[in-house]
Amino acid sequence: MKSKKIKKWLLIVVASVLAIPILGPLLFLAIFYIGMSGIFLPTPPMPDIKYAEFPFRIEIEHNGERLVFEDTIICEFAGFSVSGGIGGNFRRQRHWTSRFESGREYNTTSPSLDMLITDYVVIRFHSGSPAYYMDRHWSEIEHGVTGSPSPPSIFVDNLAMRARGEFSFAFHSLHSLSWPQSKERLVEALEYFGIKVISIELTPRIDNTFR
Repeated sequence: MKSKKIKKWLLIVVASVLAIPILGPLLFLAIFYIGMSGIFLPTPPMPDIKYAEFPFRIEIEHNGERLVFEDTIICEFAGFSVSGGIGGNFRRQRHWTSRFESGREYNTTSPSLDMLITDYVVIRFHSGSPAYYMDRHWSEIEHGVTGSPSPPSIFVDNLAMRARGEFSFAFHSLHSLSWPQSKERLVEALEYFGIKVISIELTPRIDNTFR
């Protein structure tokens, strides 16, 4: 009887060891799927304002010619998405989308437009993330992530420095709080290329509420 019991336990142990390579990945995939689907994750409050438009107008002067760039950034609530990674760090968060009203195409994650491209400089306006405009209470406490939504900015790339392999570009934030200091740096950067800032008019972001 003892030998039969020992054989039975040995069979169970061997079967368990052999099953680990098969069941392990399946268990991992199941946990990963549950995390990615967000089935058991808490849902953040819904925004009261789900759609808004933010017109902007930027005017610069180059070689005596005035260049005007204007459009409207359209931001919309697109439900909830799950982000995070392996190890139980998944979270559900509000998901926003943005686009230009004109239908202008862009190759970056947020709407952007090329204001000036010459042999020596590239100037590009980045609209910033839609959460910046629509979800100013988007925070580390609620979403479990560091940082904050990126504000609108103007990108200046010195192509001569890039050709020399030097650090060639800078983003100049148009956030209302940092704009006074950022404006000085932007004006200085553009004056180097003989470009003058005439005006930058942005629609302020909204103070949304959630429930």
